Order: sequence, then C-alpha cells, then structure tokens
Amino acid sequence: MNKTKIPWCDWTWNPFTGCSAVSEGCVNCYARELSTRFSWPWGEATWHPKRLFELGQAKAGDLIFVCSMGDFFHHTAHDAWRDSVMHEIIEHPELTFLILTKRAELMREYFVRFRAPDMYVTQGYDMPQNLWLGVTAENQTRANERIPVLLSIPDVAVTFASVEPMLGPVDLRGFMPRLDWVIAGPENGPKARNFDPWWIEKLCGEVVCAGSKFFDKREIPDVVREFPGHAAYDNCCHAENGRCRHPENTQFRDCVECPLFQKLSDEEYGASADDELGG
Repeated sequence: MNKTKIPWCDWTWNPFTGCSAVSEGCVNCYARELSTRFSWPWGEATWHPKRLFELGQAKAGDLIFVCSMGDFFHHTAHDAWRDSVMHEIIEHPELTFLILTKRAELMREYFVRFRAPDMYVTQGYDMPQNLWLGVTAENQTRANERIPVLLSIPDVAVTFASVEPMLGPVDLRGFMPRLDWVIAGPENGPKARNFDPWWIEKLCGEVVCAGSKFFDKREIPDVVREFPGHAAYDNCCHAENGRCRHPENTQFRDCVECPLFQKLSDEEYGASADDELGG
C-alpha cells in the first residue's frame, strides 16, 4: 500500500496486480510500462495475500484506490481473491474504497454473486456504502458501452466514470444525474495522444450543470476539483483555523466542510503537505 500523488485519492492498494489490453485507453498503459521496467508479472493477475493487511496505515476518511496496477475484474483474477478484498472493505467502514474497471460486465456479474445468499466469504452482505464503483470511458464508444452496465448495479454508494485518457469529445448528459462523479484528464507521457482542452471544459460544464460532481486532473490553475457528496466543500471557502490536508486541493483548501478537512496550524499544514507529496 502506497501513498500516491493521484489527486483524487490518498493511497493505492494492490492486493493483486496485472492486466491486459482491452480497449483504446490501454495503448500507453502506465501500469504495463512500470511492470515492464521492473520485470513485474503482466498479462494476467497475480495475487499478493499479505497486502490484505496493509490498511492499518490509512487514516479515517482516506480514499483508497484498489488495484491501481491492474484491473479488479480481470478475467484471470479469482473470485476468492475479490471476496477477500471485499471482506477487508467491509471491515474498514472508516475508509472509502474506489474500484475502477474497463470490464463492466464482469463487475456486474461479480456483484450479482456477491449479493447472493450462498457467497463463500461475504454471504448475505449488502453493497458496502464505503465502496465507490467506476468505469473508464476514454471515448464516446466506451462510455456508451460501460456506463449503462455500471448504472445497472443496484445500491452502489457512488458511481463514477474516469474519462482518462480523454481521446476525444465525450457527452455524458444522457447518464446524468445517475452518474455521481466524473474524473477527466488528457493522456500523459511522451506518447500522449492528441487532446483538445475544449473537450474537458465542455464536459465539465455539462456534468456540473446536471448536478453531478466533476474532477479535472489537469495540473493547471483554477480547474474544478469536486468530490461526490460534499456540496459545501465544492462551493465555499470559510474555515477558521483549519486546512484541507489534501495538498493538491488548492481551490477549496480552507473549507471546513471538506471531507479531508482537519484543523491544522499553518506550520502543521505545510508539514502535512510535504509528507503526502514525499517532501
């Protein structure tokens, strides 16, 4: 489990790793490149059971990105592994877990079984309310293919789409406001494909006007960075003697309603930000 600079979460947690290409967004996959560089297994899922017990490093309120170095619903991962991860999610209601997949159909199939009364590990459980489910929607075709499947899963606390890498204009108005949150950003790195800033600006306006939340991943000033379920955090800046502890969040750093808010002095805030960024 590792602290991360991904601005929409606090930690990455990889109880299993490995994946394979499934769509256009996979062409320049960062996880594959890292795995190749360090000679880690790729192409199929690899189980790391000892990592199940790493969650004690996180603090209440932290956002945990599950399987950032793979796909939780890769076809070579076993349901027994997923069951073990779900057990830990249920046992840690103070944390929020995010699962993002390009395999929406396999996700839906799993949660049908998860909710069934004969589940081996997590039998009889309802959907955990500290679990957010998302799909990658790198272009309009994948959005139309995956988002309806995501939205068909009952009782999901937060549904989200990651429009990253954004490979063209994407219109999500037909999925609003049932889709709670949209993250979007261009492809990064030396092989990054073409990106028009207007794509993301138009998408942001459509999402916000529909009443859903939007998170712009671009590292530029004055972008919209909202989190689901915290309207006051998204729209005000009125805290006294406190700071949001999330270092990338500059627009709403002083908001007492921010879910990441904690009372810190200016000196403590600076130290906290340095720690999270590895400074």
